[in-house]
Amino acid sequence: MDMGQDATGSFSWMRLRGRRGRRITIVACYRVVQGNGAGLGDSTAFVQQETVLREQGHHNPNPRQHVLSALERFILERHEASEEIILAMDANETIDTSKSQLKSLMMTTGLVDAMSIRHKDPPRTCIKGTRRIDYIFISPTLAPALQGVGHVGIQDAILSDHCGLWIDFNARELFKGNTETLGSIIDAPFTMRQVRKVEQFIDKMESHLQETRVEERLDNLATKNISLQEYVKEFEIIWK
Repeated sequence: MDMGQDATGSFSWMRLRGRRGRRITIVACYRVVQGNGAGLGDSTAFVQQETVLREQGHHNPNPRQHVLSALERFILERHEASEEIILAMDANETIDTSKSQLKSLMMTTGLVDAMSIRHKDPPRTCIKGTRRIDYIFISPTLAPALQGVGHVGIQDAILSDHCGLWIDFNARELFKGNTETLGSIIDAPFTMRQVRKVEQFIDKMESHLQETRVEERLDNLATKNISLQEYVKEFEIIWK
């Protein structure tokens, strides 16, 4: 449907639409670990987000606190619009303490910890601590479609001091209907190793783009003052 991000860049989102009115917003969020910017350089996420908040008129902004407030508003607004949520978050905080601000966010928004649904005692997610500080939260109504959730080992698959989390849904259950089947590499007309065929494809594609004036039409579309829905419709026509 659409996508976007908050002003500080601390979280981004994408909305998907299923059948029978189901709409799901997927959110990816990074919450800075620092509580203040003392000694931090201009290239750090904290200082960059702090700068944006100051430009917006916030006095003594705290990006670590701000992102929770912004997320809470965003999620509650989505709930008001009858949308469900999948929130993947490097929270830099555990939910396993009574004073956890992250746990308060869960309670306010009604989201649940997907990992806890499937696993009784999930392990730590960061090499520097003993508790989980990375999570995938979901709306409870999405739980029936959940098939699996877990994470790879720290520094397995990704070079990070955090582990990579994953979640798997039954697509038919999630979107309340059939979804498109992804293409198989077996059905592909050629592979990238077949250099001659790749070059022939590129030549034909470039000729087609020139004949159909795709670049010119896209430039013209970019100047139009139209709604997102109209923009997408014209964009799809150009690329047919």
